[in-house]
Amino acid sequence: MVIKLKSPKASAHGSEVGNPLKTDEELVDLLGRLDRIKTWKRFQGWKQSFLDRLDAFLADRGVDYAQKASEDFKIAMDKNRKYVDQCNAMIEKGDLTNGKVTVKGRNSLNELVKNMDLASNETEALIPKTQKDEKTCGYNKFELGAVLVRDGFTCFDNMSYLNDSVIKMSRSLSEVADRQQLDAFEYYQKKFKNFCDIMADLGLYERTYSNLYSRAMAISPPTHLSYHFTVTNSHDGLSKVCCETRV
Repeated sequence: MVIKLKSPKASAHGSEVGNPLKTDEELVDLLGRLDRIKTWKRFQGWKQSFLDRLDAFLADRGVDYAQKASEDFKIAMDKNRKYVDQCNAMIEKGDLTNGKVTVKGRNSLNELVKNMDLASNETEALIPKTQKDEKTCGYNKFELGAVLVRDGFTCFDNMSYLNDSVIKMSRSLSEVADRQQLDAFEYYQKKFKNFCDIMADLGLYERTYSNLYSRAMAISPPTHLSYHFTVTNSHDGLSKVCCETRV
């Protein structure tokens, strides 16, 4: 069974809402208020109001499936991040450069690339794009979007970190990485861009992605929580980490 938005609201002209994040007046208003929130308490209140309203358009079963998919995706991306860290450590030590490659450096690059296809496929599969995809996943884009907002888009930190790293490696390792490895880097960049484009099409990326990070950092959240402030720099494709807190 395809999980669809439940009880679509009718617009003033009588047509059904296609994307409530862009057409529902209350949700649009809530997104517009986000920039003006200055305290942690108000941010938490905004977040709850946003999710409560968005829930009216979602199927509970779909949200449950989306939550499980998000959790599995985060576990997979945490694993991929470890391989990126290992490779970056080899680069910093000078064991993996265009001028020098040690056995450990080469092995770290090979391990990273081995997992790149998995990371690309996992990123591609996270967001259902057709009704057939929704049937397979058990959730739609809006239900996934609600889960990502609720979780603070924590998976995006690893996604953007991986994207930034492979862009830099494509340049710094251009003479030691073979064509297949460079293609794997480029393939992930395309999947990451596709993910961002879909989020932007939903109305979540430009406002909610960046603002959830910026609001979380700017209003000084409690120290027992961990948040990462990440903003995409479209000029060079890199995601600029302006501030990071890990407790």
